[in-house]
Amino acid sequence: MEPTSSATPSPPDGPSSQAQLQCRVEKQQDDLVSVTFSGNWQHPHSELEDILEKLRAAKTISLSATDDFVWSQQFAAKLYQLVQNTHDDAVFNYDNLPRSLRSLMRVALAVAPLKEDDDVSSLTTLRRRFFDFIERVGCHTIYQVMFIGDVALATGRLAIGKSDFRLREFMTAASQSGPNALGIVCFTSLLVGIILAYLGLVQFKAFGAQIYIANLVSIGMVREMGALITSIVMAGRTGAAFAAQLGTMKIREEIDALHTTGINTTDYLVLPRLLALFIMLPMLALAANICGIFGGLLVALAEGLTARLYLSRVISVATLDDFFIGMIKAFTFAALIGVASCQSGMRCGNDAEAVGDATTRAVVLSIVYIIMADAVINILANLI
Repeated sequence: MEPTSSATPSPPDGPSSQAQLQCRVEKQQDDLVSVTFSGNWQHPHSELEDILEKLRAAKTISLSATDDFVWSQQFAAKLYQLVQNTHDDAVFNYDNLPRSLRSLMRVALAVAPLKEDDDVSSLTTLRRRFFDFIERVGCHTIYQVMFIGDVALATGRLAIGKSDFRLREFMTAASQSGPNALGIVCFTSLLVGIILAYLGLVQFKAFGAQIYIANLVSIGMVREMGALITSIVMAGRTGAAFAAQLGTMKIREEIDALHTTGINTTDYLVLPRLLALFIMLPMLALAANICGIFGGLLVALAEGLTARLYLSRVISVATLDDFFIGMIKAFTFAALIGVASCQSGMRCGNDAEAVGDATTRAVVLSIVYIIMADAVINILANLI
C-alpha cells in the first residue's frame, strides 16, 4: 500500500469541530485507490474537490470513513459531484461509509445523469416525440373505432328491444341539448347573420347591389354557418357537459357499480346522450338559420331595403339542395360531438384533474372533427 496524499485542514469553528477533518488518498494497487474520511466534514472544503485530480486514472475507488467522521448534506452534495465528475469507467465502493451516507449516495446515483449533447439530444427528443405522437394517434383511433362499434351494437339492441336504454336519461339529455341551449344558439346565429351581411355589404355597396346581401346571408346560413355555429356552440356547451358528467361518474365509481349490477353502460349512459344530441342539434340548426337570416334582415333594413324585397330574395335564392346539405352537416356534426364527448368521459381517469382533461379533450376533438367533416362534405357536395 503506497500513500499518495494526506490532507489535514484546519477545523471549522463550531461545537463539533474538536476532531480535525482529514482525507487520506492511498493507491493500494495499480487500478485501486482508497479514500478515507475522518473528522468533522459538516462544511464543504476545497480539499474534497482536489481529490478529483488524484482519481483520474483509477478504475476502482473505495470510499471509507473512520468512527469520528461527521458529515452533512453539503458534504453529500460535494461527494456526489465528485463521483459524477470522474470518468465513466470508474467503479465506486461505498460499503465502508456510514450507513445513512451510503444509502443516500446509492439513491442519488441510481439514475444516470443526462449527457448534454445538443445535436444528439435534440434529434433523439424530436424522434421520440414523433413516435409518441404516432402512438397516441394510433391508440386514440383504435379506441374511437371500438367505441363506435359499441354504440352501433347498442343501437341494434335498442332496435330489437333488448337494450338497457332509459327514457329518463334521454329526456334529461334532450332538455340539456335542446331547449336549454336555444337561447345562446339563437343569439350567436343572429350575430353571425349580421356579420355576414356587413361582410358582403363592403363589396356590394360599391356596385349598388345591396340586395345581394340576401343571397350571401341566406345561402351562407342555410348551407354552412347555421349548422357550423350551432355545432361549435354545442361542442363547447353540451359536449363538455357530457364529458364532465361521465368523467365524474367514473371517478365516483358509479360506472363500475353499473357494470357490477349487470347494466350495459353504453346502453344506459352513452346512447341516450347520443340520440338526444342527434335529434336536437338539427332542430337548433333550423332555429340558427332563421335567426341568422333575421340578422341579415336588420342590416338590409338599415341600408334602406324593404323586408318584403329581402325575404322574397331569400326564398328565391336558398334552394332545397342548400337546405339538405345544411341538415346533413347538422346530423353529422351531432354524431361526431356525441362520440367525442361521451368517449372522452368514459375514458376519464380517476382524479379531479382527469375530469378537466377529459372535458378539454372532448371540446377540442369535437371542433376538430366538425371542421374536418365540414370540409369533406363541402368537397363531396361540389363533386356531386
